[in-house]
Amino acid sequence: MILSKQHLITSELLRQQFWALMEKSFPKNETRTYEDFVSVLKNKDFAVVILSTQQSKIKGFITYWQLQMFHFVEHFAIAPHLRGQGIGSALLSTFIAENNRPVVLEVEPPTTAISIKRVKFYERLGFTLTNFAYQQPAYRCNEKAVDLLLMSNQPELINNKNGFRQVKTEIHQTVYKHQR
Repeated sequence: MILSKQHLITSELLRQQFWALMEKSFPKNETRTYEDFVSVLKNKDFAVVILSTQQSKIKGFITYWQLQMFHFVEHFAIAPHLRGQGIGSALLSTFIAENNRPVVLEVEPPTTAISIKRVKFYERLGFTLTNFAYQQPAYRCNEKAVDLLLMSNQPELINNKNGFRQVKTEIHQTVYKHQR
């Protein structure tokens, strides 16, 4: 069953469940505060796709921004007990197929076993890693920017300096503008 951002806005219980998965899946410095997340839900360009059971138990989610030339996946997670079963591949593949736009996302540089595995996962789904240095601005006060890399399912978007700069600028000005 697929749920949307509207379900998070209207259901405190679902929002709490969603946030618990967010906290399990991402380091604190790679997420907003809960209060900032609730505020971002009001932004018309921010969208959420939630995969849930019939009983509204969250299996996974994608949060993304509908930007001018592409969709930027801000967070993508599958419940830990469901990982490795093809659910994430199916969810992301469906998302890409249903949104007729390039998709860009951030990943940790492939320097550890888990980050290498993550990059390979996205590569199997048609994403390409850029070689340009990229930093995710700090989400929270007193936090530092995070060194990440960008990937896209349409590499021509980010694999030249000009395109990369345009994509980076749009992400930073839209997604992270409230964090400055």
